Parts: sequence; C-alpha cells; structure tokens
Amino acid sequence: MVNTETITQTATQTINSIRESISKISLDSIKDIIYASTDEQIYLRNKFILIGITVITVIMVIWVYRITRNKFKLAKAKADKEEANARRHAEAIRMTKSKLPTIKEEDETDLSSDDYLSADEELSADDYLSADEELTADEELTAEQQAKIQAEKTAKRQARSKARKTAKRIEKKQKEAEKERDGKKAKRERLRQNNLNKN
Repeated sequence: MVNTETITQTATQTINSIRESISKISLDSIKDIIYASTDEQIYLRNKFILIGITVITVIMVIWVYRITRNKFKLAKAKADKEEANARRHAEAIRMTKSKLPTIKEEDETDLSSDDYLSADEELSADDYLSADEELTADEELTAEQQAKIQAEKTAKRQARSKARKTAKRIEKKQKEAEKERDGKKAKRERLRQNNLNKN
C-alpha cells in the first residue's frame, strides 16, 4: 500500500523547490524562458514544465489514493455488517426453533379421506403475511425479532389447522353416535311391532 507520509513529503519538497525557483525568476526572466532562445533558457523552461507536471501528478496520485482507500473501507464495513447480520439472523432462528413446543401428531388412523382438510382450508390467505406486513430491511428489525415474528406466525397457523382437524373429528363422532342411536331406536321399534303382531 502507498505510504501517505512519503507522498506528502515528496509533494512538500516539490512545492518548496518550485517556490525557490520562482523566487529567482523575474518577470523578464519568465518571458525569456517562455520564448527560450539559448540552451540555458530552454533548460530552465523544460525544468519548469517538468516540475509542474510532477506537482500535478503527485496531487492526482494522492487524490486517487484517498478516494480508493475510502471506497475500500466502505465496502469492507458493509461486508462485515452484512456478515454479522447474517450470523445474528441464523443464531436467532436456531434459538427460536429450539424454544418452540413440539406439536404432537394425533392418532389419525380412524380418519377417512374426508376428515382431512384441503390445502386451501389448512392454509388460507389470512395465514400468510401480506405485502405490507412482510419484513424489509428498512423496518430496522433485528434478526431475532424477525425470527420471533415468523415463528409466532407458524405456530398460529399450525394451531388453527389442528383446531380445524379436531372439530372435524368431533363432528364425525357425533354423527356416528346419532346414527347408532337411530339404529337402536329403529331396532326396538321393530321388536315392539313384532311382539304386537304375535299377540
């Protein structure tokens, strides 16, 4: 990497050299240098031009170096921040998942295909976040908060699905019980009629 102190010292020395050269040159001497005719005047003119080019080059180098260094610093800081956010997000999700209660699957061996909810019933449009509710980087929520909100949403969706299945199972058992009662009642009525006919 370029040493800033070395560049600064070089620029300072060049500027001092220019000042010293200018102090020794009068207005007439400047005209003579511009319209050089002798070898000495041509040498002085070339030296003056070379010093000017050197100064401009040094200034440009320092300017480009500072801009490039600042860009690298900003890029590195941004990359470090994104990496740290990603780590916090992953850690928050892991911790949240470990805290969620495990939902046990109920015994569904006695359920027919009609007892299962369709995909549209299990996950309705209300179970999902709308476009306005989705989390964006501008909302400045931490990774842990985002993970917590998503986990709560998932838990609520699973609870609603479980409640629907339970209600469906209860309704089926009630219908079966009513059907069984009606069958027993019809059987008793047939027996009564048979007894009456015999008598």
